[in-house]
Amino acid sequence: MASLQKKGESYYCQFMYHGKRHTCTVGAVSEEEAGNKAKQVDYLLMRLKQRLIVLPDGVDIVTFIEHDGKPPSVEGIPITGSRSRWAMPATATCKRFPGAPSRTTACPPSACTCATSSARSAPE
Repeated sequence: MASLQKKGESYYCQFMYHGKRHTCTVGAVSEEEAGNKAKQVDYLLMRLKQRLIVLPDGVDIVTFIEHDGKPPSVEGIPITGSRSRWAMPATATCKRFPGAPSRTTACPPSACTCATSSARSAPE
């Protein structure tokens, strides 16, 4: 669970991720807005734990949290958002509907015949 600290006029949010404490700056905002940010941090951490979103490669957890789960590009490679654990690359095509791109998360890995396991974005 995320906690808030106030130092001077600014708020800071502390949270645990993989057994380590991290701190991000919320800024000089109202107590209500700082509380809302702490709730959002809890929500993002819950989604990461459930593996409904993933931390992009090359992005640390504090940057991910500070940018509301939508971090900036890394080394010139734009990050368009978090991947689902079942998402497939844009170049994959659906075997059930030839010509249709397989950019859907509707197929669970156990039932999906659209691509091989090596074509999936994230391990099962």
